[in-house]
Amino acid sequence: MATLTTDRAADTFPVFQPTGAGIVCAAYGTYALTADPAPADIIEMCKVPAGAVIVGGHVYAADLDTNATETFDIDVGWLANSRN
Repeated sequence: MATLTTDRAADTFPVFQPTGAGIVCAAYGTYALTADPAPADIIEMCKVPAGAVIVGGHVYAADLDTNATETFDIDVGWLANSRN
């Protein structure tokens, strides 16, 4: 298992803080896999401010699998931790 962290999820990247209520903001991250990920690998994509409500998202991948039984299995979620 490995934890892969994008630049926008790094400890040195600031968490965006909107001013006012009801403001829709975007948080994003990109990561280019250079090898097959292990089932337990974690990719930290971006930081989300405390109190934010996630309203959507998407994953884009090209050429996911080239064998006869192509599969793509992913779990997307929020990892609570003491850093953010």
